[in-house]
Amino acid sequence: METVNLTRSVLVCNMFHFCFAAAKASLIPFLTIFCRLIGLSATETGIIMAAKTATGFVWAPLWSKCAIAYNKRRTVLMFSLFIMAATYLSLSFVFSHLKNAEAICQTPRDGHVGNTSKSYLNTTLTTQPPVSKHLQNAVKDQSLADKLTTASVLGEGGTSVATTIRTTTETASTTKQTTTTKISSTTSSPSTTVKVKEPSTTVSSASNLHKPVNDTDADIIGLIKQLLQQIGYTIKDIKDNKLTSKEVFLLITTQYPDTGLSQAVFDDLWPKLMNSEGRTSHRGGNRHTRDIHDTWNSFKGKMTNLVTEIEERKMEMFLIVLVVVMLGEFMCSPIEKVADDSWFDFLDRVDDLEKYGKQRLSGSIAFTLFPLIVTLAVDYSDCLLPYKLHHFLIHFYVFGVFMGLTFLIAFFYPVPPPEKKRTKSKVVRGLQIICCDCRGFLYVVTLLIMGATYASVHNYLFWLIQDRGGKEVNMGLCVTIGAFVEIPMLMFSSKLVNKIGNAGVVTLSLLAMTVRTLYYSFLMVPWAVLPAELLHAFTHTAMWYAILSYEDFNVGPAVDRSIRSILSSVYFGVGFSAGSVFSGILYDLFGTSVLYWTGSVLTGIWALVYLVISLCLPKKEKIKYVRLLRSDDMDDSDGDADDWLEMALKDQ
Repeated sequence: METVNLTRSVLVCNMFHFCFAAAKASLIPFLTIFCRLIGLSATETGIIMAAKTATGFVWAPLWSKCAIAYNKRRTVLMFSLFIMAATYLSLSFVFSHLKNAEAICQTPRDGHVGNTSKSYLNTTLTTQPPVSKHLQNAVKDQSLADKLTTASVLGEGGTSVATTIRTTTETASTTKQTTTTKISSTTSSPSTTVKVKEPSTTVSSASNLHKPVNDTDADIIGLIKQLLQQIGYTIKDIKDNKLTSKEVFLLITTQYPDTGLSQAVFDDLWPKLMNSEGRTSHRGGNRHTRDIHDTWNSFKGKMTNLVTEIEERKMEMFLIVLVVVMLGEFMCSPIEKVADDSWFDFLDRVDDLEKYGKQRLSGSIAFTLFPLIVTLAVDYSDCLLPYKLHHFLIHFYVFGVFMGLTFLIAFFYPVPPPEKKRTKSKVVRGLQIICCDCRGFLYVVTLLIMGATYASVHNYLFWLIQDRGGKEVNMGLCVTIGAFVEIPMLMFSSKLVNKIGNAGVVTLSLLAMTVRTLYYSFLMVPWAVLPAELLHAFTHTAMWYAILSYEDFNVGPAVDRSIRSILSSVYFGVGFSAGSVFSGILYDLFGTSVLYWTGSVLTGIWALVYLVISLCLPKKEKIKYVRLLRSDDMDDSDGDADDWLEMALKDQ
């Protein structure tokens, strides 16, 4: 029998998990910021994150089974590590070659240029356009200029997206003498030529914007339609030419640059502008009917505008990132599964399974340290690094270094030889235990809802921090605090479960997520996000401990791992993937406030429903022998359902 150095194996395992977690912590939480940096929308970002998660959910167990069947676990592990490093480092090369880092760094944002993380975004992603100086000093009444100037520093839904109002540093260009303006289409189709009439000399359109009007959207839309009529266009012409909101906005601001009209305000009014024709037939109805009709038309217009934007924008970058991420995840998804299976089998061989699970502590330490270190390095470095590289790429370079170290350690990772006898899969047994129990089914629904809600936090919280003027160090602290609070919660979770029960802890976790997302919806200052991250101890660690410690889910090490894999697949593979797509659409349509209000309402309602159902369920009698009989670790025959001892206990 081969001698095993257990101390050395434990050290290698902990080093492997530490370096691998450090690599992930340096980049993976910030991938959504990278997507925004290269110009992707929230919907596109959500699709990419969903595809990444779903691909891993499908292929990780299949790769793991093949590795075990052919005794190639170490080969699969090292190959997957190499592919993961190559996948994400290739994204940095794509960014370097397809995006002009120097132009991005020179783009002012919130009054800062150069060495600031707030100069990330491309000009097309800037939340608010410059505000004309003379419009800020215009008349104080409720004029259209005052409405537009105020709204230009407000995001969707009326929430502030900047701490200061920026003024333009360029003077308005002279009126163009040409009679045509060519607006390039964002698709690969030929550019659209728009015939533009000379502005009327008898009516000053700029003065029309300054005349006092009621502070309503209808008045603003009316004046915008007047401007379009002076240019020579009607709403019907815009629809016939299939012009987008960006093209029409460019058309207006080119002719009248001093209106103070912002892209954000124009996009918000675009659905109502497109539906402004044909509304007269509803004027005679009651007010409730008109409100329902207007709301439906507004939602329908926003959806149409969103689909049009996705179809007509340049899709090359989105498709490149999507394909690279999916192919990479297809080949690198089994890393954690193979490493975990190998370590479990190794400890099982040496009869020391009590050490299983402790290796995750080294990963938590890495997630506590490196997000903060890397974001500090990004914030306090020049925006433009040597060789004209954007400083966000520091995330990729640190990731590459730790992936290299992980690859070297993988040569020595403990991988036991395969067993001669084949054991039956415990997945079917795990599914039976979960689905055939009412409490187990409630846990599945809870994980679906929490996974979908967590997707909105994971994917778009950093976007919200950026919109509030926060730096990357704010984001790094969010990850650091979230990882740090997991450690003490692991120590106190058992006491909490013993005090209020599994159902009580799960209900508390749902309420904590309700408060957390509701808090995000009212976030005004970027640093104010940090206290809410303390709730991660309840929304993640306490919830998972309460579910996994449920008595019926603890029948033996092998079955327990199958149950844990199934529940993780429900949370990440289904809940998180679906939540990523829907949260991206909600972000694009309604903004962050509505997005987090939705998550808060969803988790709050389910918390009450879950609590009521849990209290109504009858308590189970505890039969110790049944647990022993249900465990098939001692006997791979899966046991007979009509075992005499079990039947005798049931008759009592």
